[in-house]
Amino acid sequence: FDLWRDEPALEAFCFHWKMWAERLRQVPADLVSFDLVNEPSVREDMNDQHGRRAPVPGPVYRKVARAAAEAIWAVTPERLVVADGNDVGSAVIPEIADLRIAQSCRGYFPHYISHYRAPWVFRNPDDAPTPVWPGTMAGRHFSRADLEEFYRPWMALIRDGVGVHCGECGCWRETPHAV
Repeated sequence: FDLWRDEPALEAFCFHWKMWAERLRQVPADLVSFDLVNEPSVREDMNDQHGRRAPVPGPVYRKVARAAAEAIWAVTPERLVVADGNDVGSAVIPEIADLRIAQSCRGYFPHYISHYRAPWVFRNPDDAPTPVWPGTMAGRHFSRADLEEFYRPWMALIRDGVGVHCGECGCWRETPHAV
């Protein structure tokens, strides 16, 4: 039952969003918005023995986001609908930029800093590279220029008139405060 692959899953997804739209119909649009899927990705279990995640193919993301948004807007046409960025919230979804759907990024770049020693990222937290800023971690240098490059596609969305929201950001509790 895979939202990105199975039509019955998409139908259930739209059913639930329509139900929430109906339930919250009387709540003004400036007080409630709907974010369709938290940190979407595709688990490629069949191709990868580690179960790594991959971005949702753009046309598939468009189909799902559009169907859910239309289910919501059929009940509350003014409701703000947000789509988390592709690839676990990190990548712009150009395939939906022409729809009336805002996009939400994450503020976890570089993850060597934000997720330092996080147990859901590192099997052995002692394997996490020591965070430095600016500096080199795991063989890659990170600086303000890297931040600007990473977020450049999000800034381009804003210039194109698409709403952008940073839905999450921060650091795991073991990230050194000075970094």
